[in-house]
Amino acid sequence: MTRLILITVLLAFAGSVHLKAVPAEGGRIARPADLVAVVNKNPADPSAGEVWLMDLKGRMVRRITNNPFHEEHPRVSPDGGRIVFVRNMGKVLPGGKFAPKRNEIFVYSLITGKERRLTRNGVDDSHPEWSYDSRTILFSSARGDSGGGSSLWLMAADGSSVSQMTRHRAGDLAHTHPVWAPDGWWVAFVNHYEKNGSRFSRIEKIRRDGSQWTAVSSGGRFLGSMGTEGPARGDISPRFSTDGSMIWSMRRLQEGRVHLFAYGSNGY
Repeated sequence: MTRLILITVLLAFAGSVHLKAVPAEGGRIARPADLVAVVNKNPADPSAGEVWLMDLKGRMVRRITNNPFHEEHPRVSPDGGRIVFVRNMGKVLPGGKFAPKRNEIFVYSLITGKERRLTRNGVDDSHPEWSYDSRTILFSSARGDSGGGSSLWLMAADGSSVSQMTRHRAGDLAHTHPVWAPDGWWVAFVNHYEKNGSRFSRIEKIRRDGSQWTAVSSGGRFLGSMGTEGPARGDISPRFSTDGSMIWSMRRLQEGRVHLFAYGSNGY
């Protein structure tokens, strides 16, 4: 059986999943098998990234986006027919900086070759993740928060039926990097929050209906006191094991190094 292999490329973390290829009209496979969706950065401007399909030998075989914007976080749908990704709506400026525009979520059909914009608002929408039936997209968004902190949201694959999954509790700053559990009911994410003058980030999980919110890891804190800048210490980029019993994440420790941690998914 023909399969498509998606390698999810993250800033500090990578994962993979086997996907079935989807036949186009007449039974023809809409794209070659054994490809990965990646962000290919322009050597002339490392901050400008475009979405490509790459084969397992590292050759770029199909360009998905071609524009003066920066794209990131491509994810192939489990049915193999679409790629969802994030686009910064401001052009890349000299020096690698972005124009002051917000991130929006787009989807590209690997069968028709057409692109569709899913979100339209004045806040950041990011980190889209497909549900296992390819019908729902989980993402983080700052909509509805006057302070600009993100929470978790759901929408249908066509951008309709948007609903909020998490709301900030006392001390919460942002909910980011959501990922589905294999059962399709649980979601793990990063909660950035303040407590006793320090900022922390830890892995938490919640059911898709917003119930049973549970801390999974102990997290960490910023090197400086609350409100100061500095490299964050704490947990980022959660990923479930294939059976859902474990959650892996990256953790930045005091010396600045990033380490891999694993937790039982039942809670901290």
